[in-house]
Amino acid sequence: MKQLTALWIILLLLFPLCGCHGEEMERFFIVTAMAVDWEDEMYILRLEGSAEQVDENKNPKAILREGRGRNLTQCFLDVQKQTGEYPYTRQTELILLSSAIPAPQMTHLLGDLLNENGVRLNARVAMTDGKAGALLSEESFSSQRILKAVTKGGGTLTSADIMLRDLAYTRTATGIAPVLPITYADRTEGLCLLREDEVVGQIPPALTPVFMMAGGTKRGGSLTVDVDGSAYAFKLLHNRSRIRTDWRDGEAVVTVTIEAEFRAADLLESDVTLYEGALEARLQKDLMAMMAILQETGCDALGFGQYLSRRHPVLWKQIEGAWDKYFVSCRIVPEITATITDTGKLKTGKVGE
Repeated sequence: MKQLTALWIILLLLFPLCGCHGEEMERFFIVTAMAVDWEDEMYILRLEGSAEQVDENKNPKAILREGRGRNLTQCFLDVQKQTGEYPYTRQTELILLSSAIPAPQMTHLLGDLLNENGVRLNARVAMTDGKAGALLSEESFSSQRILKAVTKGGGTLTSADIMLRDLAYTRTATGIAPVLPITYADRTEGLCLLREDEVVGQIPPALTPVFMMAGGTKRGGSLTVDVDGSAYAFKLLHNRSRIRTDWRDGEAVVTVTIEAEFRAADLLESDVTLYEGALEARLQKDLMAMMAILQETGCDALGFGQYLSRRHPVLWKQIEGAWDKYFVSCRIVPEITATITDTGKLKTGKVGE
């Protein structure tokens, strides 16, 4: 039913573009990606796609179209006016948004593109600090290169090449602030935080993994910790998380539980409990640093308010309008458990002893 509803919304969105008929209706421009920038009080919409052009191997050739307007419909109309081609957006795989877009305009975009009322239900949405349109070029299907680059997987949890695999299908929900990956042509670095449709901050790449773990996202990667002056690497095998929001003495108390299982990648020189303690300390430090950013920006991206509304619905009705005030001062209680289930090789004592 959602897909059918979304299809009708898409048709209604594109209906103003259908002022052509006959042969003109057959001139489709299949949009594979779109980039949205803001300049001189107008949207600049760059569309990547294919029409009737093919390369020497008779494969569809990537071409670009660009339109300007006060809203997305005007941008589409501008493209059609220039080229006579009908932008067919159902095949759009990637949507790039510039962080320079002001809050009122972002509101319109989020409503159209994030809340399942937009171009495609499973289009991947990302933010970029620079010009979004600059990431698309006519040389090739840039969207495929970008998607491949950012979803191939980073080697470690602290890598700047954070995977979009688990963040690809970004959607907003009531009471949860939107979060978008920050994407470049060849990598993804951290997360963009939005509050009331305004860009308010970023989670850096090094803290993105703990955000995903706290939110219950399953992912691999590795984590490096320091023990007695030496660095040891551990591969994340599995993680489970729980979030519980309670109300005590007039304040919200949020318990964030993360249970993570690791496999040692390096030779261990002491009992595993020493390394498990180091892993727990690292995860707790990252979690509290990440939470400090969320509270400083007032961005409830993990949905603490939603958890409180489920546990205390009557209370929630009383404080819902003031939740922003309670969120920024809520008390965070971390409960971190790290278990090394595969030690590889275990050695007692230090190397050289």
